[in-house]
Amino acid sequence: QIGGHYDRAGIPDQAAAFYYRGALAAEAIYAHESAIRILERALQLVEKVSPPDLMLSLRVEYLERLGDILDFVGRHANARAIFSDALAAVTPFEAIEHSQLLRKIGKTHEGQRNFEMALATYSEAEETLLERPTRSIPAWWHAWIQVQLERLWIYYWTNEWRKSAKLAASIRPSVEQYGDPAQQINYYLVRGSTLCLEHRYRIPDEALNLTRLSLQLAQENDDLGQIAWTRFVFGFCLLWKRDFDQSETQILSALDVAEARGDLVHQARCTTYLAIIGRFRGDLDMTQRYARSALETAQTVQMVEYEATASANLGWAAWRRQEMASAV
Repeated sequence: QIGGHYDRAGIPDQAAAFYYRGALAAEAIYAHESAIRILERALQLVEKVSPPDLMLSLRVEYLERLGDILDFVGRHANARAIFSDALAAVTPFEAIEHSQLLRKIGKTHEGQRNFEMALATYSEAEETLLERPTRSIPAWWHAWIQVQLERLWIYYWTNEWRKSAKLAASIRPSVEQYGDPAQQINYYLVRGSTLCLEHRYRIPDEALNLTRLSLQLAQENDDLGQIAWTRFVFGFCLLWKRDFDQSETQILSALDVAEARGDLVHQARCTTYLAIIGRFRGDLDMTQRYARSALETAQTVQMVEYEATASANLGWAAWRRQEMASAV
């Protein structure tokens, strides 16, 4: 409301600042569309401030926050355009910020399953850091480690567990010495996930222990989004251990958080594997209920692998019910 008063009074710098605070407040209560609209207005106002150099750093900050929200809600192409606008306003001498924006652009490619482009962008982000190696600055290490973690997840998605194991071994000392708590959690999580892949989902104890450790550390770190993500992965491992009851408990808890946060990507993941739990149990109602939800959400965020899985689960349930027309 205060931003609106300054806006109507024709004081763009004050209006933009209060709009930004309003956007952060909206984001905190998961009102993502409201946050997007408020940030877009703040950016329009920033353009009106003279001289424009006074607001350049704020413009980059506002753009980056807008890109983060757009990417979170699955609008990856829009987020990429916003991050690219922010990148154009950052000089290569600002190596950490430059690298961070490149990494986020790479993440938008990953969200659209364009893994080759994501890896190329992550390499560019790393090169930016290595050209100005200020290793005495913690922020430099955090930026460098984050690029490596994004690479590890790409190797997981593309089934390149040998590359993942090699990279994970090489960066572990840096992660444990310089990584922040969130990065250490992410490291153990991706390592545990990749061990599942390496063992063809005959879940080794080390993978279960690493994902359990990730969840425990996330709870200590008190990051709701990270707790939900680690809880889902732990539940995912329990599923392939055939511990269906514990798996369902963990994934349902993760789904509750994903729904509260408006996190459609994680909603698609959770409902996909809840449907699979139903299928293992031979529970047709459970399978259909979660598969329908997974299909709708996956279509919204364009996650084709979960669309396909949901369709297969619905086809199986229809076949079991002797509804052959629906099964095919």
